[in-house]
Amino acid sequence: MLFLLLLAGSFIPLRWKAWLGTHGPYHLKVHFVAFFICGLIGCWSVRDLSTRLRLGLALVLLALGIEASQAIVFRIRLETADLRADLTGIAGSLAISQLFWSRKFSVRRPDNSSA
Repeated sequence: MLFLLLLAGSFIPLRWKAWLGTHGPYHLKVHFVAFFICGLIGCWSVRDLSTRLRLGLALVLLALGIEASQAIVFRIRLETADLRADLTGIAGSLAISQLFWSRKFSVRRPDNSSA
């Protein structure tokens, strides 16, 4: 569902984006947050690093696909600043999920055998 909202938000008319506040001074922040949230939701329950990396790669390909499609559909130049914000959000979500999983399994539990 979240990915459908991401796709829909990418192709709505510019005046709608302006009305929603997603175009203008917050434009790049919206890109970052959208892909950061998608990455966190996708990676949060995945314990395996290689699976999280594959999910990150899928999000990178999604970001590239969206930006390339917008360039073709709207006949504009590829928006590299948008793509950088997307990729930064993806990288941030992967880093946070890796930190979470590495700490979750590196904490030593007390040994109750001496009690």
